[in-house]
Amino acid sequence: MTTFPKLVAFAVLTIVAWTAVGADAVDQAVLVRASISTLSNDELFDELELLEAELEHAIDAAQVGEFDGNEIGEGELVLYMYGPDAEKVLEAVAPILRRSHLTRDGVVVVRDGPPGADERTIRLSPASK
Repeated sequence: MTTFPKLVAFAVLTIVAWTAVGADAVDQAVLVRASISTLSNDELFDELELLEAELEHAIDAAQVGEFDGNEIGEGELVLYMYGPDAEKVLEAVAPILRRSHLTRDGVVVVRDGPPGADERTIRLSPASK
């Protein structure tokens, strides 16, 4: 086999293996819902940029999953995080969520599998001072 076909074969096998393992590995979710109706757009986007960077760093440092982004609409912010164990994702991000002006009065939905799986809701409260 020449080099190019070997590379193509390797790439295909890698994608197939990642899909088979990776798809199930990130089924659990941590979703954060928070009201943002009192914030200006400038304030929202400045704070959101910082919050997302902190969440990404915490999840990456703990090697527990991934931060997948946000949705903003109708006065609500939703943050999406996924990993093989939602409890470990929550453990990594909870202190940040409780500290953040954007999310400290929000709720977290911890889902133990794909959409439709068992979930529980936790009300965030500010970190103790």
